[in-house]
Amino acid sequence: MFELRKDEDSIRKLKNLKRYLYKNFEGKPQSYIRDTLLEDIEKYNDVIKSWKLKTKEATLECIFSSSTAPAITTVAIAVAFGVPPITAGAAAVAAGMANALIDLGRVTLGISQKKWELLKFQNESPVTYLIEATKLPGAKTK
Repeated sequence: MFELRKDEDSIRKLKNLKRYLYKNFEGKPQSYIRDTLLEDIEKYNDVIKSWKLKTKEATLECIFSSSTAPAITTVAIAVAFGVPPITAGAAAVAAGMANALIDLGRVTLGISQKKWELLKFQNESPVTYLIEATKLPGAKTK
């Protein structure tokens, strides 16, 4: 617990948790507070799992979507104009590589955007401090 108190980011998260507790639980029974916090932690974990799944799906979709279509089109057009299939194939490989780089850029940008959204969620969630505290060595969870 002392490790968290030394870290500025953790201090900010603790203050966020305290504000949340004062605002939402003042005068409430302990059982209500515990149940609500457990529900909030469950929602937090669901968002994290969902984010990971969506990011993986988006990455796979981008990788397997468009990079082969231009290469096939290039070969078809080249062969239609009388270019030997081997030469057309080389052009298709070049086109495919260029499109693969573009797709890689899209994937990287998409992941960066999703990662930023996740970090924003984690920084704004009042239960982030509790989640991180339970991950420390020797932390007791109940």
